[in-house]
Amino acid sequence: MEQFRDFLITDRTAADVERARYLLSLWDSGSRTWRGTAAERAELEAGPKGFYNAKDLNRVAKAVGYLAGRLWIMGYNAGAAPPAVYMVSTGVQPQGAGTSAGGLFYGGEQATVRAAASAGYAFAEWQEDGGRVSQEPVYSFQADGDRTLTAVFSRLSGEDAGVVGYGRIGRARIGRRVT
Repeated sequence: MEQFRDFLITDRTAADVERARYLLSLWDSGSRTWRGTAAERAELEAGPKGFYNAKDLNRVAKAVGYLAGRLWIMGYNAGAAPPAVYMVSTGVQPQGAGTSAGGLFYGGEQATVRAAASAGYAFAEWQEDGGRVSQEPVYSFQADGDRTLTAVFSRLSGEDAGVVGYGRIGRARIGRRVT
């Protein structure tokens, strides 16, 4: 039988938190570059133990619900339990073609993911389980469960790669080539 201590106690250590901070420090958001190794980036994208993730937040919510129930039995009203938290993970295909960002969202909340192409690439679509879910680089939906989305990019042709003033109107690319 599950007990209160089973969902309140965490096995996260100070070393786990320091490792997560170190991995975050390897990303330069100003220049949008990664300064670490490929293995360190994979570790960061996997969600190291030092981060609070959806599972941790749901465990805390369960503990709050337990405490609210115990208070109710004693005649107190602690209010409604917090909603579930869902993790929306993102990835990029092909590797290095751009960046993507997801996050943690409360159940019923509008979740938004974003993708940005690297030089020489253009955003193509968001995929989930191999199927297209959106062709817009900023995609919003109602958070109703954990999701894993992939931002898919296409390589620009040689003609498009030398364009100055590159822009998009719908799915059409416009610009002037440098000769």
